[in-house]
Amino acid sequence: PTRRSSDLGQSRATSLILGLNYSFTDRLNVEVSLPYVFTRYTGNPADLTFGNPAFHAAPLDDGNTHSTFQDFHLDVYYNVLSRSHRSGLQDLAITPFFSMIQPSHSYDFHGESAYGRDLREYALGVTAGRLLTPLLPRAFGQAQYSYAFVEKANGLDLNHSNVNLELGYFLPHDASVFAVGNWLHTYGGVTLAEVFADPTLFPVHDRILRATYWHFGGGA
Repeated sequence: PTRRSSDLGQSRATSLILGLNYSFTDRLNVEVSLPYVFTRYTGNPADLTFGNPAFHAAPLDDGNTHSTFQDFHLDVYYNVLSRSHRSGLQDLAITPFFSMIQPSHSYDFHGESAYGRDLREYALGVTAGRLLTPLLPRAFGQAQYSYAFVEKANGLDLNHSNVNLELGYFLPHDASVFAVGNWLHTYGGVTLAEVFADPTLFPVHDRILRATYWHFGGGA
């Protein structure tokens, strides 16, 4: 029987995140975290050859569970506007931020069940949030934009933009509902077609792909 492409290359990753969050003032907040990740390729390693002798499954894709520490994350937030007394700004908060990703060590980034990308990354961004008064006093909206400067891999630029949007509504009894949208666009990298055209790129394709997508979700 034939197999769908969606049946191939499936893996599972679980993360245990160790973190510390400290507010130095009511405006300055710093977060530091380090994930410990467990990964396992759940498919057949033979599928990763795609019938081409030039393709080989990575050592991590042997079907066993592997684990290690991944990347240090540092996030610094500084609120420049909140609780303003000016008309129209009372319910608005604006918070610029700086983020850094630094691999904790040189881990394996090859294969479908790789631990991560093993790339340094620095991002600058800003978040703005507001209660939607007076139109909807119990509703709120939040938007965030960031631009990330990413270490080159295989000589490729991998910088990217991120946009996060959230709309929510406060219900009685301390409950709320919300909808979220996330957009990412990579200014460089390679396509899957280019990966399959060059077998040397396949083991590192998760590291260098040109990712562009919208994700939508919600919760309560």
